[in-house]
Amino acid sequence: DEELYIDQDPAAFRVLLDYMRSGMVKVSAVDEKVLLLAEFLGVERLVSAAKIRWLVNMGRGPSLSEDCSDEDIVAAFDREYGGISEAIGAGFFRYFKEMNDKAQSEFAEIRFIGSPDGGRGRFSKVRLFIDREDPIENECCSVAAKNVMSAKGYEKIKSISSIHQLFSRRKHIHLLSRSDSVFMPYYKDQESRKKKVLNQFAFFLYNHEDKLTTVLAPPELSHDESVRSNPFGVAIIQPVHECWDVMHGFQYQKDTTNVHANLHGVEGVNGDEVE
Repeated sequence: DEELYIDQDPAAFRVLLDYMRSGMVKVSAVDEKVLLLAEFLGVERLVSAAKIRWLVNMGRGPSLSEDCSDEDIVAAFDREYGGISEAIGAGFFRYFKEMNDKAQSEFAEIRFIGSPDGGRGRFSKVRLFIDREDPIENECCSVAAKNVMSAKGYEKIKSISSIHQLFSRRKHIHLLSRSDSVFMPYYKDQESRKKKVLNQFAFFLYNHEDKLTTVLAPPELSHDESVRSNPFGVAIIQPVHECWDVMHGFQYQKDTTNVHANLHGVEGVNGDEVE
């Protein structure tokens, strides 16, 4: 076989060799020369993961939904920055390693509306990416609306009225895990993730005898795959163990409102919220 000589930095090449052996690389081992060499040699998986991580850390550019492909993210990076060599030339390498503290925000809203079947239940209209020309809209019960906002990394920033709430999140933060299969955890990544505390909500429903009958919980707690796969879904827990909240890490918090019937067909009267 013919020998192939590559006239490149041996230290950068050693990092690429380690990556090719294991399929992963430490963020701390990656510098400008490693990324430029990966681009030059066409190490596509590493190059794509680098662009994804970079775009997320920059927190700027077009809004991308959760179901976008990795190819969509890479294309967005190329449109914004032109490629790895161009981004390095523009002085953006530091944001490959750490998050930009001047990231843009994405916005969403919840509007509380009446039950679609005319009942007394309190339903919500959720609109994501309201700053885009094509926002994503969905109608669900109130507990699902709260949980979907939390799961997607949104925080409430303003109550516009008693039935209208505005939320925001750091742009692209929901894509943070997309490059985890290539880049080993970096201490600054861990610091950023610790700052994000995920709150989930559940409603306890009682009958007229003040007996707990049902819990409306986040969808991932359902045994039904169709519910678990729907971020706007609600797990209907029946019957309910008396220690359900403790077993699943929820802390009791008295709700000032009532939860009525017609929440996804669940019959109940008074409700308490746990977080």
